[in-house]
Amino acid sequence: MDNLFSPGLINGMSLPNRFVRSATWEGLATEEGAVTPRLTDLMVRLVGGGVGLITDGTADYISMSRPLIREPGLLNRWKSGDLTRAACLSDNRCFQPAREGDGVYCVTEKRGV
Repeated sequence: MDNLFSPGLINGMSLPNRFVRSATWEGLATEEGAVTPRLTDLMVRLVGGGVGLITDGTADYISMSRPLIREPGLLNRWKSGDLTRAACLSDNRCFQPAREGDGVYCVTEKRGV
């Protein structure tokens, strides 16, 4: 039981305890799935109540986050009319440093590729 209340580490992310709230349907988003003030309030209360990790069941952020790791201004570049393909190779190497506690960055770019 002591482990439940002790801090934890997952892929370089520090957790205050081992309490995890899994993805559930609250019915507090809009019909389109947009966040509402009621949903935000619930999440704030859960975090304030001591939940160490909240998962929301979504993972589709990964496909767009990789290019933004290499080019943080990518969306602004596209918005300005420069629609050149993102430099990201989507090789997933950007997440490896986080597993080792070194944060997330484009390993491929750092190697000069």
